[in-house]
Amino acid sequence: MLLKYEELISNYMATLRTELRHFSPGQPFLDMWVPDCDDANSILNLVESALMHPVDHLSLEVGEETLRRIDVDKLLQSLNHLCKVSVKKNGKGVVFDIILSKRGLANIEIMDVPQAYQKKFISIARCGVYDRSLTEMDPWILCKSSWESLVLYLNIAPDFHTVKETGYQGAVTRVSKYLLDQMCLLLLEKPVNECYDHAVVQLEYELRDKTAPRTIPGITTPFNSWEAFKDLTHLVRSAIMEYRKIADYQETKNFYVPKPSQRWLSLQEEERTRELAHYIHEYCEDRNVDSRKIRIGTLVNHIRLIVDVDKNLCGEQPNFLLDLEFYLKNKIERILTLWTPEEFDKNKIRWSEARKATVQGGGDSV
Repeated sequence: MLLKYEELISNYMATLRTELRHFSPGQPFLDMWVPDCDDANSILNLVESALMHPVDHLSLEVGEETLRRIDVDKLLQSLNHLCKVSVKKNGKGVVFDIILSKRGLANIEIMDVPQAYQKKFISIARCGVYDRSLTEMDPWILCKSSWESLVLYLNIAPDFHTVKETGYQGAVTRVSKYLLDQMCLLLLEKPVNECYDHAVVQLEYELRDKTAPRTIPGITTPFNSWEAFKDLTHLVRSAIMEYRKIADYQETKNFYVPKPSQRWLSLQEEERTRELAHYIHEYCEDRNVDSRKIRIGTLVNHIRLIVDVDKNLCGEQPNFLLDLEFYLKNKIERILTLWTPEEFDKNKIRWSEARKATVQGGGDSV
């Protein structure tokens, strides 16, 4: 399959103005590809999109003008983590000849891991923690599921429908074992409906490098980010479906709310405020921002922090609060969230029209 990079960009931009969706005509994997202003990232994104589809071989022609904007050696180094690649010159530039390597969930190597997740896998210190089989322990119910050569084990307590023990067998490589270890850790002490709905969603978020360029337009899910997450979703959901059948548990509503850590709960209010102020100041200092522009308000239920922020600051740095929240999650409490004070609509004309509409509709007054 030969693709011409400049033509792909041109076609994408043309259809962007005329189509509501499917901006990339042609191969199905191109629907997941969004060009980047950095051509090297754009090419990497294209290859990662192809890896998520049944594409084994790809040739990409890149013109001389584009090549002048790319550090080709650095690009090849990044591509070699994803695939086997060779470069051939032609009269119009070069052709990247790409062989896409796809392994099963049990045999993942570092080169199979998309760029957005590689940071977590580069220096694995320990793996295989949950590489074990489980036996049923009364009153728990043992459930199993399989995918290719892998088997996932869950021991579930039927009183509160909570996962109590996890294990797996069949993973071969360190990368696969580390991935399944993280999955097993996230499942522990969670209700089965939460595991079914969000376990792999949370795993994807935990593993993703938040500083790396986004490769997926819109919301990232286990089904549009990496094939391994789709396989893990199958493993987890199959085991839980087996549990529902054995335990005759048909409830699918999920009301789970994660609890703060015992350390955070044990602190006095003044200690929490002091810790929050310390890390907010540390973060602002690193960003050359005056920390006095952020005023700490109420901490609701130990996890919902109301902060009053200088509006000019958000205008100057649009992602400031999102980045600050991520920083505080890592430093203080994983489930901490940032909120700004509720602002009421002060437009008198809108309020007047709303009252009229309510009266005419026979409803309560605003």
